[in-house]
Amino acid sequence: MIQLKSALQKPNHARTGQSLCQLILVGVLLLVGCNDSATNKPANSEGETSANIPRLHKPKEFSVAVERLDELLGAITSEDPLPDDVTYEVTEVIHGEGPGAHSHYYLAYEEADQPKDDHGGKSSTKRHKVSVDVFSEFSDIVEWLPSIAADGDMAKDEWQQVSNTSKELQTLVDKSLNASTEQEQRQEFVAHQAEIETKLKSLKKLADATDSPDTSN
Repeated sequence: MIQLKSALQKPNHARTGQSLCQLILVGVLLLVGCNDSATNKPANSEGETSANIPRLHKPKEFSVAVERLDELLGAITSEDPLPDDVTYEVTEVIHGEGPGAHSHYYLAYEEADQPKDDHGGKSSTKRHKVSVDVFSEFSDIVEWLPSIAADGDMAKDEWQQVSNTSKELQTLVDKSLNASTEQEQRQEFVAHQAEIETKLKSLKKLADATDSPDTSN
């Protein structure tokens, strides 16, 4: 399995399973507040699953997100074996007890760098292991594109293009996620590969335009 901490490296643009394993989550969301939730179902330290652990593999920059989608598409549509799942540990700090309890979540290896959040009363800590496959990661990033773009320096009309493209991509991705086997999932991506690549190219142009310095003045 790919360990998140060791995978924080500069992206390699080669579309190979090995390079994909080395490019994981440049600029990850490090802290999630009390009310965030997730659709992932990671295994916790007792081997059980939880739908409440936030997804902490969200890229912070729009250009990084688009580049990651391109890498994932290359791996999924290639004839090579799929890369290992992305794995990481999440620390859950639980404040209080009973119905009034609430939690904060951190990437485990960044726990020491987080500010102390003293709510008073009883607190406890749990560790959760999270595993994300390539199909889920692709879908998650597609879903996050509008919010990632909104956090950047993007004009409103450009953001709207991102939002529309995200919805179109999600429709295509859902067909794959609904497939019953890994092979069928890959086949769905291959069937729509040209369309997905076209949409990723349009997103790449928006990312390049956003990253380019303004030389008009």
